[in-house]
Amino acid sequence: MHSGDWEHEFEWAVPKWGEDHEKGLFRVEVPFPGYAEEDIKLAVNHHHDGTPFLEIKAECEEETEDTKPKEMHEAWYHGHTWAERHITLPHHIDTNSAQATFRNGIVMVTFKTNHNDKEHGKEIPLKK
Repeated sequence: MHSGDWEHEFEWAVPKWGEDHEKGLFRVEVPFPGYAEEDIKLAVNHHHDGTPFLEIKAECEEETEDTKPKEMHEAWYHGHTWAERHITLPHHIDTNSAQATFRNGIVMVTFKTNHNDKEHGKEIPLKK
């Protein structure tokens, strides 16, 4: 494997996010392979500076060496497998609007955006 090849090999494990300005939505996709929907717990919390972040935790009790996802940061202890991801979110989203789904090992969370003049600045006209 050449330097930099690891980035392509583990590209599937990298969270993806983006904003659809026309629809006013911000979406986050985070892979959690090897887990079932009932293993996943989500929450929106805030850093000490008030910046929101998405916290996703997964835990299951009956993972075997053959089926556990090897590429994610995980811990095995007392027969439990768990993984946790934190994704910092932009300030202009409505954290109360979160909607989440889990399909094919991918957690998808969608938020409405809350753009206003305060966040983007406001034009100040010159007086004549």
